[in-house]
Amino acid sequence: MGANVGIICVLFLLATQTVGVPAFAPWKKLHVPWKKHSKGKIIQKNQALPINSIFKLPAPVTNSWPPGGNFASGTIDLGGLQVCEASTFNKVWGTYGGGPDDQGFSIFEPSGVPKGFSMLGSYSQPNNKPLSGYVLVAKDVSTNTSNPSLKQPLDYTLVWNSASLEIDQDGPIYVWLPIAPNGYKAVGHVVTTTPTKPSLEKIMCVRLDLTDQCETNSFIWDSDNFNFLDVRPSNRGIQAPGVRVGTFVAQNASLNSPSIACLRNTNAIPKYMPNLPQIKAILQVYSPVMSLLLEQISFNL
Repeated sequence: MGANVGIICVLFLLATQTVGVPAFAPWKKLHVPWKKHSKGKIIQKNQALPINSIFKLPAPVTNSWPPGGNFASGTIDLGGLQVCEASTFNKVWGTYGGGPDDQGFSIFEPSGVPKGFSMLGSYSQPNNKPLSGYVLVAKDVSTNTSNPSLKQPLDYTLVWNSASLEIDQDGPIYVWLPIAPNGYKAVGHVVTTTPTKPSLEKIMCVRLDLTDQCETNSFIWDSDNFNFLDVRPSNRGIQAPGVRVGTFVAQNASLNSPSIACLRNTNAIPKYMPNLPQIKAILQVYSPVMSLLLEQISFNL
């Protein structure tokens, strides 16, 4: 009987190998190798993610205000450094697991940058919310030719890449930290989809006196003790000079302070504040309206 069972087992083993079915010992756990999603599957899988829609206010925002001054001009001069918001983006890369709500995160570059302005860094946010952020782009308007407000980096340091990670992603991503010239500071990262370093013209570093210390603000994503975090100025308040850039920091979790800086306003703010007609127009559009409805109430005594 035992011999017959042995013969049957051998025949079964040979049969499974013949038809291409791998044989494995029943006491060993079957290992299914990780399989990357194809690009088409990733797009189809993530069509319903909140990040694929753009955040909009319930009512349209007006950009028409009474004339006068520099209020709502779209740009601000921080002291030889003119900045404006870029809120339209081109997506560079995304991953679709981990992070808030286990939906991953995405990295973007600003698009439609005005002529003469330069990118200061890329933008990133979790996939569990509609796209709603911005990054500042900058233009040198100083008269200091020897020490301009902006300079190209000397080189880049590769701080992280996803090439070896078994995650659901849009191919590998490479995150670079600009190496700033002496007297300048990087305020954001550059990302590429190949291991080739980005062009030195891709991003600008900011003169040290126009930067301020920043701190980590909110969590974006992490992997193996490496964090992607939103940053904001450390010194905040009505009189605080720190200016949020909108960029993110990518660094090892063991580091206490961010490897990038925020911007610093060295100019007087009043010329960018609204005048009285503009304040009245703002209140007319955005102030809450309270209506009291008086009803006649009768009591039966």
